[in-house]
Order: sequence, then structure tokens, then C-alpha cells
Amino acid sequence: MKNLAAIVIVLMGIPAFGQLSKNIDSKISNVTVFLNRAQVTREGRVRIEAGQNHLLLKGLPSKIDPQSIQVSGKGNYILLGVNHRHNYLDDMTAPKPLKVLKDSIEILNRSLSLDQSQKEILNREEQLLLANQKFGGTNQSISVSEMKAMADFYRSRLMEITTSRMKVDENMKQKQLRIAKLQQQSFELSNVMNRNTSEIGITLSSQAAASIDLIITYVVPDAGWQPVYDLRAKDTRSPISLSYKANVYQNTGEEWKDVKLSLSTANPNLSGLKPELATWFLDFYAPVAIQYKKQKPMPSAVRGESMAAADISEEEIAPETIADYLETVQTTLNTEFRISLPYTVESSSKPTSVDISNSEIKANYKYAATPKMESDAFLMAYATQWEDLNLLPGLANIFLREPMLGKHLLIRLLFVIR
Repeated sequence: MKNLAAIVIVLMGIPAFGQLSKNIDSKISNVTVFLNRAQVTREGRVRIEAGQNHLLLKGLPSKIDPQSIQVSGKGNYILLGVNHRHNYLDDMTAPKPLKVLKDSIEILNRSLSLDQSQKEILNREEQLLLANQKFGGTNQSISVSEMKAMADFYRSRLMEITTSRMKVDENMKQKQLRIAKLQQQSFELSNVMNRNTSEIGITLSSQAAASIDLIITYVVPDAGWQPVYDLRAKDTRSPISLSYKANVYQNTGEEWKDVKLSLSTANPNLSGLKPELATWFLDFYAPVAIQYKKQKPMPSAVRGESMAAADISEEEIAPETIADYLETVQTTLNTEFRISLPYTVESSSKPTSVDISNSEIKANYKYAATPKMESDAFLMAYATQWEDLNLLPGLANIFLREPMLGKHLLIRLLFVIR
């Protein structure tokens, strides 16, 4: 009876914590992507009771910065405390493409097991036929026609078994190749999903039962964006067409689906400590001679293809892009690009390209050559009046269309910003 009473006490105490904590059903509404991290904003509506309430927001990335968590909202309540903790029992929710891949792998594995069973049945049937090749008994004779019929039966059935087994082997080979490709494809997506999750606990007090709206923001790493530019020059008399893009990446494990996306040049991880200059010791420099290696000119056929790919149709009408729905907010310390259209960025190793702006820059063109070191000529484009474009260091794709270029003259286009 004492043991039974102890068990009853323990069982009565187990659901006590679950009754005090109520899960919050939330959705990501806004994401501000910085250069090396992102601030995620979640919104949710929950009903609270009179008195003290313990709320729990589950299924969050494990690498949340606890110092960045902020809770606000609308309603008649008092916020008592916020805490963050890891949950090693629950993994990140797999996205739909990963679920489809895993389901396909599971179906193929089941079909592969059936093929293996069918092959085993064929092998056993073959063994049974080979083990019963003796015609008649010791004191029983059979006719030639009966022997011929039995031989035809053995030959026909063994051939059918061999043909069926070859087909099964071919099907198994194709399915194994398909499973290997699906597993390789799902490996990239499932890499992030193997992480543990985390939770945000919220404690608040209310004088009466009510439904309240909560806004929770937090900063996560494994996210950011990199600027990429497309520079196009029609000819040496036209301005430069600049297409400002951003490669947005995130491996947080969350899917940013139909969110209001903002790109910021700020760095929230920047230290507030004033840097101190250290002593700079000077020394004598011994120059070293460098031998330059002459580069081989590009084949004319390849050059023709490159020039053809870079041609821009004058009559072509540019379609609308995300850049047409973007608002630029510039402050003293940083610049923020706000996209008014809902945007989706999946948690993946591949970045998502986002158009920021399209503009034209005035440029002065000059030709330059150094025949002793390089046989090719260079067309220098000196860009001016670019200070208001909020450009950041990044890679650029350069395109040039120049009808006056000779077939045997290779001119490389270089952009110089000054």
C-alpha cells in the first residue's frame, strides 16, 4: 500500500508542469536580414486565464541569441519574465520537400524488399526443379514422349525463372540508383533538421481571462546576405546599367514563408568597445622581383559566344521585379531595403537571389594597353556619381556589347569606381 501511494503521488505530479505551460501558436511575419545574421519576428494569439500564466513557444532554432529575445504585444497583462532553454528531445520540423524525398525513399525501399522476396522465391523454385530431375521410379519405365514432355517442361520453366530473375535484378538496380540519388538530394536538406530545437518560456500575469496578441523577436546566426552586381555597358557612349542584387541565405532550420523581408547593412554583432591603436613598428623592405606569366588569348569562337550572350535588345521591355516593390530607408549608420511583397526563403545551403534596385551610372570610357605584359587591350569605364546607391563590396558580372569591335581584337572591360 505504501508503494502504491507513492506511485499515485508521482503520477499526480507529472502533469502539473504541463498544465501550467500553454503552447503558443505563432507564425513568422517579418525578417530583417543583416550581413551575417537575421532578426526574426513571430506573431501569435493566445488565451490566458486570470492570475499567473506560463506560456511556451516551441520548435525554435537552437542557436537563438538569448540576449536578443524581446516580447511585446497587445492586451491587458503584465510581463513577469522571459527565459530560453534547449530541447534535445524534439528536432526541427522537416520542410515539405524533405518529407516528399523521405516518403519516396521509403516507398522505393519497400518495393526493393518485394523484389528481393520475389528473387528469393525464384531461386527456391529453381532449386526445387533441379532437385527433382529423376524421371519415374526404380522399377518404372517411361515412354519417349513422356520424357520429351518432361524435358520441355523443365527447359521452359527454367528459362522463365532465369528471365524473370534478370528482370528483377534490373529493377532492383534501377531502384537502388534512384534511392542513392534521393538520399544524396535529401542529405543537404536534412543536415539542418538534425539539430535540436529550443524554447522560449514567457511568464505573465493578468487580472481577468482574455485573448492577447504577442510579438516575439530574436536574432539567429547562420543567416545573412551578400551583394551581387550585374554591370552592363551597351556601348562607349551610353551609361552603365547597374543591377543591384542580394544573395540571401539561411540555415536556421525555419522556413521563412511569405514574410515581409528587409535587408540591412547593419551589424548587430558589432562590439561597442572603442578600438585602441597599437604601436606600429617600421622595418626596411627588401623588394622581390616578380616574373609575370603571359596569358593565352581566348579563342575567337568563345569570344563570339560571350559577346552574343551579352547582347541586349533595345526593343525588349524589362518585366517587373522585386526591385519595383522595394523601399530604401537610410539612416546615419546603415541602410535598410524593405520589400513590400511577401517573400519566401527556405532553409537551405543554396542562397536565394533578391533584386534590390536597377539604376544607371554615368561613365567615362578610355582604352589602355600594356603590350609588354599583356597582348590584350583594356576598355576602362570610370564610373561617377555612384555615392547615393549604397553599394557594398561584392562580386560583379560584367557584360559589354560593342558593335565596332574587330573580330581579331579582344578588349576586356574593367569598371573603375571613383
